Amino acid sequence: MYYLRRALCATSIFWLCLIAPAYAAAQTTATTYKAYLPLASAQLQAGSIEQQVVDLVNQERRRNGCNANLAISPKLSAAANRHSADMALHDIFSHTGSDKSTLATRARDAGYTYTQLAENIAAGYKTPQDAVNAWIKSPGHHANMLNCSLRETGIGYYYQASDQANVRDDAGNIGGPYFYYWTQDFGTQ
Repeated sequence: MYYLRRALCATSIFWLCLIAPAYAAAQTTATTYKAYLPLASAQLQAGSIEQQVVDLVNQERRRNGCNANLAISPKLSAAANRHSADMALHDIFSHTGSDKSTLATRARDAGYTYTQLAENIAAGYKTPQDAVNAWIKSPGHHANMLNCSLRETGIGYYYQASDQANVRDDAGNIGGPYFYYWTQDFGTQ
């Protein structure tokens, strides 16, 4: 059950599959951010929730002519985990963290140096298949998945059993409860 509470290794899916910005911009700030690094290697446990997401995304990439499988990055996994937990615990659904972090700052704080980044988020989907299917149906998210120049990924999954209907998105809408929070970060070094 540990992996249901915390994941190793993730542009946005809103509960109505609304499209949010596909890319997070770098942010200049004097704020200090902490990275939460998982105690794990780059290998995911076979059959784990995170590995299922990676396998499904790699299948979709191959089905669409991108024969470059995504490799697991522990650093992107740390950034994705941090963001999924942050969304669940702070009642937000956004690419911007409760501490105003962006994908770029979370990746940097996790020690990931990059030339390119992208992020998909989702909430309310119980299974890896459901989350990936939602991303496939969203043009911006699907484009992230199929971008063959993105070579590494990290998946973050967080289950919030006590989630409530007070989750705010970027537009100020309140939704939920979602219970299941997903982040897939993509990168190229």
